[in-house]
Amino acid sequence: MSAMESSGLSPREAQALAQIEAELSADTRLARMLGAMRLRGFARVRYAVTHPRGHVMFVLLTACFALLVAGARTGSPAVIGVLGALWIVTLALGLLLIFRWVRRYASQRKEPS
Repeated sequence: MSAMESSGLSPREAQALAQIEAELSADTRLARMLGAMRLRGFARVRYAVTHPRGHVMFVLLTACFALLVAGARTGSPAVIGVLGALWIVTLALGLLLIFRWVRRYASQRKEPS
């Protein structure tokens, strides 16, 4: 006897629940989002890099600004080199974030309310 049958659901309710579960399991986007919540170790780092968030961009931009000031004051090639590398990473992740926002906005505009 399954948990669904022992829960006291009527046959109609059990069928409706089974249909909802089937639709949810067929939703690949939802499965990816739920799967991303359970990431461990390196997979979590990889997900964080490929799916940047606004607060990560704030930290990266703050670090770039601090390195820019330090590089201007010291003129150290090492600081300027680190600034260049960090700036490239920040731009790439910023573009990924903007593309994701635009895609989400466009998909919301297509769906009827």
